[in-house]
Amino acid sequence: MARPRGKAKPRTKAQRPKPVPPPPQQPPQPPPPVVEEVVPPEEGEGRSSRVAQVATVAVVLASGAATLLLLSGWTPGPHSSTPQPVAAATTPVVTAPPKKPKPRTTPTATTATTPPAVAPPTAQQVAKETFQGQCGFCHTLADAGTSGRVGPNLDRLKPTKQRVLAAIAAGGRRTGLMPPDLVNGNDAVRVATYVAKASRR
Repeated sequence: MARPRGKAKPRTKAQRPKPVPPPPQQPPQPPPPVVEEVVPPEEGEGRSSRVAQVATVAVVLASGAATLLLLSGWTPGPHSSTPQPVAAATTPVVTAPPKKPKPRTTPTATTATTPPAVAPPTAQQVAKETFQGQCGFCHTLADAGTSGRVGPNLDRLKPTKQRVLAAIAAGGRRTGLMPPDLVNGNDAVRVATYVAKASRR
């Protein structure tokens, strides 16, 4: 059976196919995570790293302790335990009313007592005190009553005045334990003279 043909539709314009919308885009996928291989440290590296950490902690703790000591007012070397004078308070002072004077009587035989005059300290006493305060913490010197063990025993060493002056100027043996010019000027000369004499007794 044949199909009847009907009227053909006239073509006016070229029929265009309807555009098909593009498929929705998927969000970009993140790259897969990179897994790094953990290489175990060699035995020498682990130990040296651990030793470095322990040493760093020790240095930090020692520095903190020294800072606390210095901030608390502690100073190395022998020192007197007498408290420092404190400035007077600014509160008003209440005074008692004046007392009535007593009638005077003539003393029979009284002697006036005056306190004995205090002699100024000698150069050797000043040098000894300077040595005790600045040097005695590290050095032993029997005459000064010090027994330090960090620096050399000056009773055994018996240094000359020039050697003591050179050590004071250079900072001992230049190891960093003794700061250079710990005492200077006339104080250095006095201490050097004192140490030279006291160590030879």
